[in-house]
Formats: sequence, structure tokens, C-alpha cells
Amino acid sequence: MDVWQVFGWLVVISLLLLLVLYVLGTHNHDYFSRRKLKFIRPAPLLGNMGPYAFQKVTFARLLSDLYDGLKGCNIGGVFEFIHPRYLVLDPALIRTMFVKDADCFTDHELPFTEHSEPVFGKSVFSLAGDKWKNMRHILSPAYTSSKLKSMFSLLAECETQMMDHLKVSARSDGRVRVEVRDLVSRFTNDTLASTSFGFQMNSFKKTNERYFESSRDLTRFHGTRNLIFLAFMFVPRFAKFLRLRIIPSEIIGFLRSLIVSHVTKRETEETSRPDMLQLLIDTRKKQLRRSSEGQRGESAPKALSDDDIVAQALVFIFGGLETTSTVLTFACYELALHQDVQRRLAAEIDASLGVSGGKLTYETTQNIPYLDAVISDVTNVPETLRMYPPAAFLDRSCVKPYVIPASDDSPEVHLKKGDRLWVSVPGLHYDPDYFPDPDKFDPERFTEENKNNITPFTFVPFGVGPRTCLGKKYVQGYPGLTLSLAVARESINLTWGTTFHYPFVLDAYVLPGSSSDLSVISSLVYCEEGPNPPSPLNFSKKVFTHYVEEGIWLVLEPRTTP
Repeated sequence: MDVWQVFGWLVVISLLLLLVLYVLGTHNHDYFSRRKLKFIRPAPLLGNMGPYAFQKVTFARLLSDLYDGLKGCNIGGVFEFIHPRYLVLDPALIRTMFVKDADCFTDHELPFTEHSEPVFGKSVFSLAGDKWKNMRHILSPAYTSSKLKSMFSLLAECETQMMDHLKVSARSDGRVRVEVRDLVSRFTNDTLASTSFGFQMNSFKKTNERYFESSRDLTRFHGTRNLIFLAFMFVPRFAKFLRLRIIPSEIIGFLRSLIVSHVTKRETEETSRPDMLQLLIDTRKKQLRRSSEGQRGESAPKALSDDDIVAQALVFIFGGLETTSTVLTFACYELALHQDVQRRLAAEIDASLGVSGGKLTYETTQNIPYLDAVISDVTNVPETLRMYPPAAFLDRSCVKPYVIPASDDSPEVHLKKGDRLWVSVPGLHYDPDYFPDPDKFDPERFTEENKNNITPFTFVPFGVGPRTCLGKKYVQGYPGLTLSLAVARESINLTWGTTFHYPFVLDAYVLPGSSSDLSVISSLVYCEEGPNPPSPLNFSKKVFTHYVEEGIWLVLEPRTTP
């Protein structure tokens, strides 16, 4: 066989492979057209994920664009690579399907199975069916309003640690420049460790760096982990066959060892503490007691294993650290950008402190109405979460046949078991029909006078129905408590690098050892006639969450109460 024959065979084989890939990548592109449902035209293999896969847009922008492309329909179709997904757009339909008929859509579509992630796959986040219901029932009391009240003193202790750290780094006039994402991540990490597990950490000290890095890395998907995650989405069977792990075993191993040692210590010494870890320990004790005593007419329940307990603990880190850090980061950014909002919030905090004799308590923070509108509200309407939702989409798996009635703009849709459904969170949150001028940070949308104007189920940062985020109350309450502590002491200002060519009046100075482009704005006043709004932040296109590549640099300075 000469070289030309070899070359010819290589060409034939290559063409056959391309043909196979093309057929594989387009074989179901008529999935929605056969159902007479509007859909976004997919590309071979990539479906509608191409812009994100090639890092042209963020994941949130992709979901927003898909929503805009189907706007006007109750439900439409998109493709996650080669897999068809129904995109539910109508708020009333979201309510009907995921609340009223929630028993038909009880499961998530996630790669975190017990096969791919032996520990994390046991978490309430990953479980399905009765296993999920049982674990959800166990964990429901973990973060009630009363729990938030009891943890306020612990949160204040962690805030004191953070302030001590800032004082060391501050100038003689008390001003300090910080990368706010790193700052609030360390603070949130410490409060989660204290309130959930009883760990006394101080992430501002290098001696505790490993715990902080392990907790942070648990929540971050970038680089190789992003590719593995996409592999589970694109070719799940092949990924499972290769035994790929989304979460590195060394991270799970370190956190598991730490948590199990604390569980063993409490059980051995018979000590107790009012936190999430104790809730799981007490549940296991009850289950073991029932098992030893026997139950009449029913089988004895299976007691929680160490891995079951560790898995739920990891969920609180996984969900709590990333979510609350994101909310706090962008709340600080928006307060720095909108000094009028910050001044009003500070004035309400001062007034509340005046009533309480100058002592900031949990009860004090509950009497600051504007704080509710800015970030945390028992009625579930924070403006920061609207603009920067922690998750770009909600997902559900259909677990039984379901029929969506025909409407003026959509035909009758017959869903079968296994069909996957998405809700675009940024699509809803930035829809001008629901939130006029959606790019504007406007807490007034959610004040007591205006919140009733919001269409139900258009604000869904925590999900909807029975699978709503378990830590919703924590994520709603915690950032508000934190901001109360911070704004009561500090004024939050922008640095030069985040003002984005907007006219302002400033009093600038240069930090020791920094270059002139890191000048700090100590007084930021936007001019009424300024023609250009601030440019958007440069969000990373490599991760699924809102993450700014260059960081968000702000200046904190002591605030004096007038």
C-alpha cells in the first residue's frame, strides 16, 4: 500500500467520522419542530451553547439571550449541546408547574450522583425522590428566623475579626483599600464555619488558609473542572465510564476528615451546640435509638452515615459561601456606586441605633425598612439578588407524564418522564415588562409601597416550589445583618479602576506603594448632566456564576454619625 492509498483511507475515515459526528449532533434538531413549538435554532453538536462554550458571553448572558429569543411564548425549546430542553417563560406557568403541580417535577438534573461523587452525591442538593424528601425534612429546621437571631452574636464576633484585620492594613486616617470579593468570602467562610459547624476559624490568618481555600475551591468551577462539568452535561455516560470527578478528591477528603472528627468528638464527649451539625448528629441518635428498640409494623429507618452527614455539611458550604459572598460583593459595589442609596441606608441604621441606645442587635436590624429593599427581606424581594442572581437558571426533571394546555402563543405540550425543563433567571429579572429600566440598581422597586407591583414568580433567585433553596432564609438574612454591621461603622467608596469614565467630583489620593491608576475616591458625586452611565463589569466567561476577573476594589473608611 503506497502513501497515496494511506492518505486516501485517512480521508475516507475522516469524512466518515465527520458524518457520524454530524448525524449525532443533528439527529434530534427537529425535536421541537415536530411538536410545533418555537425554539432557538441549534448548531451541530453545540446546540445553543456555542457562545458560552467559546467564551464569547457569560453563562448568565446566554440564558438571558435564549429567553429574549423565545419571548412571547409560554414555553419554548433550546438545546443544551445535543440535548433538548424546554424553557419555561411565563410566570403563571412557572407557578402552575413547579408549585401547584410540583409532584410532577421533583428532581434536579445534576451530574452530582452517588456514582460520580460518592460523598456529595448523598447531599440534599443531589438526591431525588423519597431520599430527597426525607433529607429535606431533616434539614428544614437548620436555618429558621430564630436560628438567624441566635447566630447574630457569632456573626458579630467574625465581623470583629475582619475589622481587626482591616485596621492592620489601614492608613493612618483609617482608610483601607480592599478587593471586596476576597474580603467577604473570608468573612462568610468564618461565619458559616461558626454557625453551621462550630469551627472557630479566622480566614484572615494564614494558619487557617487551607480550610478557606478548600471551602472556596469546593464552589468554584473553572479550568479543568469546567470541562469535566460540561462532559457530564454533554456525554454523561462517557464521563461516568471514565470515572471523572467534578470535585477533586483531595478537597472532599480534607473537609470530610475535619467534619467527621468534630462529629466524633461531640458524640464521644456528649457535648452539644445549636448548629446544623448538631441537628444531623441528633437525627442520627434518634434513628439509632429507634433501630435498637425496633418499630412495630414498619421497618427500622436507616441511620445517617458519616458520609450522609458530611454531604449535608458540604451543601451548606457549597450553597452558602458562593451565594452569600456574591450577594455581599455586589451589594457593596452598588452601594459604592450609588452613594445616595448608601447615605439613606446609613441614616436609617443611625435612626434605628438611636432607638436602641446605640446597640446594634438582631432586633435593631429588623427595623430598617430600606435595608430590606437593598438586600434582605422576609418578603423575598432584594434588589441586589435581582441584578446578580447566584444561579443563572432553575432546572427540573419531569418524573411523570404531564400536559401543558395550549395557549394563544403555544400549542399543547405533552411532557414525558425524563424531559428536562429550564427557567432563565436573568431573563425574568431583566425583562423590562416586569422590571422597567432593568439595568438600573433601584431598591425603590421593593419598598413597602412598590413591592406589590411586582408580578409573582418573576423574581426567582432561590428557585420555586418544594425545591426552593434550603438556605433561602440564611442568604436573605445574613447579608442584611452583615451590611448593618459594616455600614454602621464604615463608608464604602469606589476606587478609580471601577468608575468607568463617568463624570464625578472627587477627592483622590494615592495609597503608599500603589500606582496612580489606583487612586482612591473618598467622595463620589455623580453629575446630573453626565452623558454616559458606568460601563458594565467585566464578568468572567469561564465560570457559571457572577465573577469579576480583575476583582472589585473598594475603599472602606471610618464613618462618623452626624
